Amino acid sequence: MKTLDWLDLPDHRKLLAIGCDDGSLTLMGLEPASDAPVGAPGRWRTENFDSPYDHPGIISVTWCLPSSRLPMTAVLCEDLTVRREPGPFAAVPHEASGNKLSSGPDTPPPPDVTPPSDAPPPPDAPPRPTALHVDPAGLVALGKADLWPPLSLVEDLVALTGRTAPGALHDPRFRALADHPGIVRLKELAWPGRSRIGFAGLLAAETAQVAECAPPPGSGDADRVAALRDALASGLCESDVPAVPLTPVADVANRVSDRMISLLTVLGPETVQADPSLPLLLARSAADMPHLDRRQLRLLAPQASDGSARTKTTVHAPGTSGTSNRGALTHLLPTQLALPRTLLLLKHSRHELLYRLHVTEAEPFPGEVTLVLDTSPPTFGPVEALLRAAAHLITAEFWRYGRHPQLVTFDRPSQAVPVARPTDLLALWTTRTLDVPDVARALATAATSGAPALLLTHHRLPRELGLTPGPQLRLFTTHSADDAPAGRWALPFQRHVPPSPQPAQLRNAISALLMG
Repeated sequence: MKTLDWLDLPDHRKLLAIGCDDGSLTLMGLEPASDAPVGAPGRWRTENFDSPYDHPGIISVTWCLPSSRLPMTAVLCEDLTVRREPGPFAAVPHEASGNKLSSGPDTPPPPDVTPPSDAPPPPDAPPRPTALHVDPAGLVALGKADLWPPLSLVEDLVALTGRTAPGALHDPRFRALADHPGIVRLKELAWPGRSRIGFAGLLAAETAQVAECAPPPGSGDADRVAALRDALASGLCESDVPAVPLTPVADVANRVSDRMISLLTVLGPETVQADPSLPLLLARSAADMPHLDRRQLRLLAPQASDGSARTKTTVHAPGTSGTSNRGALTHLLPTQLALPRTLLLLKHSRHELLYRLHVTEAEPFPGEVTLVLDTSPPTFGPVEALLRAAAHLITAEFWRYGRHPQLVTFDRPSQAVPVARPTDLLALWTTRTLDVPDVARALATAATSGAPALLLTHHRLPRELGLTPGPQLRLFTTHSADDAPAGRWALPFQRHVPPSPQPAQLRNAISALLMG
């Protein structure tokens, strides 16, 4: 949540508007029961609005009351544009005074949006849009996989996979897919529009290519982005919307499984935004993805963070060390709250506000390790889900320090590959082997890197092979539900965790192995 505004109406209704950093807007209305006395508990109604492509994060949101007397919100975005969203609420009683009901005297009311008296009544279905708002750079990136679907189809599929019900579509027939189970799974990810271009590429991959949509041969990426930007700025005529069959799109949606959603979740929206063709690639690998429960998915959701030995930060810590132009609103210097509302919002949009800066203690620096991941049959099932999750978290910890660990898997024991990008995590999550593991060769390959090997496996393998943990061989082990080992679980250079550990248990085990 970035900003909010609330409104008390004369008929005892309450309205709440919540704006977020990703440009999404949530409107909530507390409607009193019709037969309940004044002040009795009511029923909350909620509606969500995704950010359009050309609107970034929200700075401020304010409730307004145009002459139509339907409550609306005026949203100020970081690029100083203003968008308006209608609320799903009934009209305000006429005894409400004024044309603006908001929490600030400096916010101007929006212009009158009352339709003229001779305007035709609105149709039952939303009108077809006359312009496109897709991201040209994302479309060109999608084209690198030889995918050039019609722009109207891309925007319809991006709207269809958003958190909120799609509004006007260029091809209204696609509204029939709004409740398709595969589409619903993609909606539940709640990704921003720029990342959902990857969903559009996936769903449109089996539709017949329209020859006019492909770029001319020999054109470069920069030329294609410029041409698309010019075309989008010129608008779209209804005759330019090609008819695309629904069946191929529905067939692809049938193959959007829970395993694929898990794989998309661990990679994150930023990865797909950088490479929109990635969901199409994942569709071929998702069958090898182990099942992850909701707790594991929350633990593995990507979190961007930077680490250093000692740094100034806007995160709260004892003591202060100056000011910064970036930070959370809770760390804003309080004297600036005396500024007029308009000036405060303007300075916020220009990053001219001042925030308290704190000093943090030095973070311990993890030692280098080479990951050796057991992908053999004895780990299949819950064991492999935990081992791969641990390897994922270790990799993410190294990335925080700008370092890239190497990975050796039992299906390729003679090859050590660096895990430097989110797409490199595919090898960590989707590789398996049915062969007898060559553990000696995998450990020898890891030793060539000069870093200690960290073997992630089930607890019986080290005992069967007589592996002794030490500074150059560290062990992360777990067990099946009915195969718990006897004796101590925490040994020098070895950590054993149960098959369903608490997040703190998992993180403590990883920290102990990385710090040696």
